Amino acid sequence: MRTLLLLALGLAACASTDTQYLALQARAHDASLAPGDTVTLMEAGSPVASGTVAMDGTLELPGMGTVQAAGLSRRELRTEIGIGTSIQIQTQAPGSGRVFVFGQVERSGRFPMGAAATLMQLMEAAGPHPDFADLLHVRVLRGRGDGMEEATFNVLQIMRGGSDPVLLDGDIVVVDKSPLGQMAAPFQTSREAPGRSASQSEASDE
Repeated sequence: MRTLLLLALGLAACASTDTQYLALQARAHDASLAPGDTVTLMEAGSPVASGTVAMDGTLELPGMGTVQAAGLSRRELRTEIGIGTSIQIQTQAPGSGRVFVFGQVERSGRFPMGAAATLMQLMEAAGPHPDFADLLHVRVLRGRGDGMEEATFNVLQIMRGGSDPVLLDGDIVVVDKSPLGQMAAPFQTSREAPGRSASQSEASDE
């Protein structure tokens, strides 16, 4: 009995640590660029170039070419496109909100809710790993007061016509590794990418 109690406490502690780590991961992704974000270059108070990060993570700025911007901070973006300090970088997140996905997916991170409003839409955008994604037990973490609630969904059942859960701003979806190597082949035709934080405009560089 004592052994079982200690085991239960250990599992609870692991779950708590896992949730805290995922929340920190989401916060880190909120601080970097993601699909749906608008980037504007300003000089002497006037815009000189503007573009939106595409679903594949690329950003095209007129006259400056295309760069892989998803996951970059403003400082890193400045280095990537090679602009001087006289030009400020402003970023604006999409107003639709954002969701996060981590684990056995091809494109983890932040996605705009405009492109991933339901669990299935997010799975299609993230691309579950064809050999390792456990689609029978996909977890959705949702903030509630000072803590987080967790629900588990069978994505294969949803694909067969089950109810597709609607995601809310800030939800964290976790695709764990399956010991049996659940096949995710139906998702392999989708090739999209990560999202950004709730409306947040930054006028000065970090």
